[in-house]
Amino acid sequence: MADISTPNLDYNDMLEAWDINDALMGGTLEMRRQGENYLPKWPNEDEDAYKKRLSVATLLPVYEESIKQNIGRIFAEPTVLSEETPAKIREYAENIDMEGSRLDVWAQQFFSLAFQYGVAHALVDYPRTDMKEIRTKADENAAGGRPYVTMLNPRQVIGWKSKVEKGKVVLTDLRIKEVIIIDGDDFGQKKVEQIRHIMPRRVEIYRRSEGTNGESVWTLHESWNTSRDDIPLVTLYTKKTGFMRGTPPLLNLGLLNIKHWQSQSEQD
Repeated sequence: MADISTPNLDYNDMLEAWDINDALMGGTLEMRRQGENYLPKWPNEDEDAYKKRLSVATLLPVYEESIKQNIGRIFAEPTVLSEETPAKIREYAENIDMEGSRLDVWAQQFFSLAFQYGVAHALVDYPRTDMKEIRTKADENAAGGRPYVTMLNPRQVIGWKSKVEKGKVVLTDLRIKEVIIIDGDDFGQKKVEQIRHIMPRRVEIYRRSEGTNGESVWTLHESWNTSRDDIPLVTLYTKKTGFMRGTPPLLNLGLLNIKHWQSQSEQD
């Protein structure tokens, strides 16, 4: 049964190509972990012989190095803001994500994601504030309130809806899958999966919980209203296949790299 975690059909269509990218970018160890996904058994090859062949197979990192070299060429020159850039934006650029990243460093990482997957996303966000306490601009500044940008791996953006408005396709609904770390009562921590459901003027957070029959279900954890009439998501395409859709630009090179991986295993 479909629920808040059910991905769009378009999302599922992109996964096979993304899996190839992730395996190759993970290097030899990841390719070995993938096993028969990218290194099939030979006819009549027994399990021990296959495991031995897999354990010594080595990936020539052609795909990974090509990705890195192309990104290096694009960012060979410093990232410079235009002279017309407002002073406030220049200030934000020194810590664009509220995690200490300068815009030039952040931009290179953002393009790297897009160049690997064909598409990447950035969500412009704002800290949650208590409107009873934040009444003036001075209150806002004192509380550290300011917009920031969150980089999203396209794998996180599992669902979306859109409509045509004034001749332009705009988002009307967005679902982002996240993993957060929650501190325990002692020194322990645990990872919690959640889905951020963003709509104009509203955000909902869903988390997994145990249902009445013992099965894991998604339930509404918290929600709040916002002041925005739109969804402030910025999407970068390097090989666009549709709205919110992309495919790795160097996919064909990746497939050749896998073919070499399979051929090389016969010689190691």
